[in-house]
Amino acid sequence: MINLLPKEEKEVVIKIKRVRFVTLACIFLFYTTIVASIALFPAYLLSLEKEKELVQVYEKLQSEESTKETNSLNAVVKDINTKLSVLPNDKSKEFSKEFFDAIISRKGSLVSVDGLSYGKDSEGLNIGRVSGVAKTRSSLISFVDELKKVPEFVDVSVPISNLVKDRDIIFNFEFILP
Repeated sequence: MINLLPKEEKEVVIKIKRVRFVTLACIFLFYTTIVASIALFPAYLLSLEKEKELVQVYEKLQSEESTKETNSLNAVVKDINTKLSVLPNDKSKEFSKEFFDAIISRKGSLVSVDGLSYGKDSEGLNIGRVSGVAKTRSSLISFVDELKKVPEFVDVSVPISNLVKDRDIIFNFEFILP
């Protein structure tokens, strides 16, 4: 086919075709965007609701976890306070190594001390407890007599049942500390 249009008019026709094509592409893109938005809107609403639900569950779990953690920490604090209440509050009468040394140094070779403990009785008195094994009754009696001589140990009392056997005596007695 022969092209009969002059060159200037050809350029005008090409420009008009390009403008029509760009306009048509923009209109197609606009309608496609609208249709896609309408189609995706319900899914968007569902995802928003799911997100709100998950945030609520997350906050609930965090509050339960922090409550459990707080409760466990409170229990630990109460336990520590209970254990600390056994120790004397008066710093001048501090419970120390001297207490153990006073008992161990007076035990003799025939007495074996298995346990030393310290606590408060129901009346609030400081009580020391000693347990162990004595080879003979006389060695146990001499050990108790030595402890009675210590001024820090008040009312050293040995149950009679500890003195029944003559050999290999398992003993357990207590005394009051000032």
